Amino acid sequence: MLAQLLKNMTSPETPTPSSSGSTAKAAPSAVSDDLGAAMTHAARVVPPPARQARAAISNAKARKKEIVRLPRHISEQIQRETALPVRTDGTTIEPASVSDLGAAAYRRISNLRSSLSSLISDTRAPKTVDAETRETIVQCIALGAAVNVAICDPDADGYVGHDFGTSTTKAIVRWPYDRSAGAFAVPVPAGWCSGNVPHLWPTVVYFDPASRAFAPLPGEGLVALTGFKSALIEGQGHRMCCGSVVSMADAATAFITLHLAYVLGAIAQTRPDAGISVINVGVPVAALADQKISSMFGNVTRAAAVLLGVAPALTLDDVHAALATSDQGSIQFELHTELSGAIAGYCAGPRPYQGAHVIVDCGSATLDIASFHLGNGPWPIGIYAAEVGPLGADACVAYQAAGAGEDDCRGAVRFQEHRVYADTLEFARSGFSQDDDRRYAYQVIMVGGGIDGPIHRSLFDDMAASFQRPFFRPELDRGLLRDAGASEGRLVLADGLARSPIELREVAMPGDRPPPQPHSGPEMISKDQV
Repeated sequence: MLAQLLKNMTSPETPTPSSSGSTAKAAPSAVSDDLGAAMTHAARVVPPPARQARAAISNAKARKKEIVRLPRHISEQIQRETALPVRTDGTTIEPASVSDLGAAAYRRISNLRSSLSSLISDTRAPKTVDAETRETIVQCIALGAAVNVAICDPDADGYVGHDFGTSTTKAIVRWPYDRSAGAFAVPVPAGWCSGNVPHLWPTVVYFDPASRAFAPLPGEGLVALTGFKSALIEGQGHRMCCGSVVSMADAATAFITLHLAYVLGAIAQTRPDAGISVINVGVPVAALADQKISSMFGNVTRAAAVLLGVAPALTLDDVHAALATSDQGSIQFELHTELSGAIAGYCAGPRPYQGAHVIVDCGSATLDIASFHLGNGPWPIGIYAAEVGPLGADACVAYQAAGAGEDDCRGAVRFQEHRVYADTLEFARSGFSQDDDRRYAYQVIMVGGGIDGPIHRSLFDDMAASFQRPFFRPELDRGLLRDAGASEGRLVLADGLARSPIELREVAMPGDRPPPQPHSGPEMISKDQV
């Protein structure tokens, strides 16, 4: 509309020099649409003027410049239509470039990183617990505390995959070399399941300020403590948790102690004669890459192993004492990257494709993305690139509360995916390039409880059209015992961690893999060499 108004206010009758030197009226507007063709034609039929002629033409054009004065209502309309939108904090939203791929949004979200200090993940924990559920959980924790030494057997080849999540925690137990022992997902009483989803234990612990004791379930006078895993990831274990006198590291230690005591009790109830060799705990890639954060996670899990025997009557003083010592518990703990566990879980189950892959694991606080290839090389799984960012479902909610828009969060997620893809192309292009229809050939795997949130689901649904294969949601081993209604995608990580640490170390992150050794032998063995 504005273009038409401007066109009507300008005269189409401006004289134009012709090739014969005479003047003629301007061509109709339809002809002037192809400006490039007109300029090319003029350059062919009119020889270039000399320097003096060019200067004269330039001066003449300058004298003929006109100033078009627009009515006030039209100029105000132009200002309204071209103004940049404004966020709630007063800053303008800059239009994204076509090639931006979310870079500007990623920078804006990065500037709001401090808003995660108050991140409270939605554990979807029940507000109250019935007497039967409470009795079941209390008895199971007491049993786990009683057998924590006897159940430890390094030769048992029994492994617990412990998915210590920001909002929910899951555990799977497996004896991979004993066919008579079936693997199972540790059950959670229906009255305590997070969001009524089987096997999901809310990542929350309760504290009594009067007695300074911890409890696994809500009760009168108890303070709910949560958000401690996010604090550990950020290296903020020293901060106070939810306004209490308990630090984030204290709360994490108490929670792991109580939950693992429950897990051991569940194992003793299911298989009284079984032993456990190792508990494999998943932590973010960034946590293991940072020495300070890695040490914090390691100290928390070590202290939890020490405290298993006193879990039913755990106090803050007990936690402080365990964190301050270097004592080791009876059961061995090992830390593994969550991406390694998720990929191991995917590879162990039925899968539709062998070749180039990208896995997207979206949790409450973090978004983990990695590219890898399934092949028969010296490393069973070659991971090309990986990145973990604070862009999980609840983290995006925190950014929006701090003034970001949904498009900002969506763009930041898109940019993280792009960075992993760009890093991947530095190592391998086979399988990651586009076909003739500009669609990508690699398989995308989607796992994690946050993947179906409004930010991530809409983004990846839009991206799916650019791929040859539908995005895949992993399925668990059909032999794994689990309750009806279990969320398979949310158990993949725990399932992957419930394996021998030797197998998990084969799923190496790019920085963990040793450089290839130079090959000095022959490329092939001939019949004469045999």
